[in-house]
Amino acid sequence: MIPGIRQSSEGKEWNQIPGVKGSRLAYKVFGRNPGRYRASSEALLRKVRRLDPLYRINIVVDVNNLISIQSGLSVGSYDLAFE
Repeated sequence: MIPGIRQSSEGKEWNQIPGVKGSRLAYKVFGRNPGRYRASSEALLRKVRRLDPLYRINIVVDVNNLISIQSGLSVGSYDLAFE
């Protein structure tokens, strides 16, 4: 899956990737520089493009990262029992 995602995003500007485009626009609306403060999905896609290994935390985080990479949207999970 990752090689296909890497190939599909190769040669595209960040604003041409739908999820990343929306995140960058939201950052601008809130007064943040999207080049300085990157959405997690964009940071993960950058790692994939550079062929850098992804962080391995646990299965839930790994699945969230894959969803973020595939969709271009930042995804998170929260442990509601954690205090």
